[in-house]
Amino acid sequence: MVPFLLAGIGNTIFLIVLFTAYVKVTPSEYLARIVGIHLAVATAGMVSSFLLSSALIGAVGVHGAFRLEAAGIGATLILGIFLLRPLITAREGTVVLRSVR
Repeated sequence: MVPFLLAGIGNTIFLIVLFTAYVKVTPSEYLARIVGIHLAVATAGMVSSFLLSSALIGAVGVHGAFRLEAAGIGATLILGIFLLRPLITAREGTVVLRSVR
């Protein structure tokens, strides 16, 4: 039960930061589209994970599926850092998001 609680807290913090970044970086006339795309991609990811999980577990087993998940999370984290790096600047010990226009 505790891992789910920690995951929920982490997810909440992440979503607050993510949507704050959307608001700061995106021009106001495109904000609804960006949030809509985010939610559509997130929903498509959840649906595809439910559809593909049984085939994946059948092919590589439960432990292999967890290993693939861990590798995917790590790759996403590293890729996200490199993709977001141009938008983030450090100024006096704080992180400031730059607008791309």
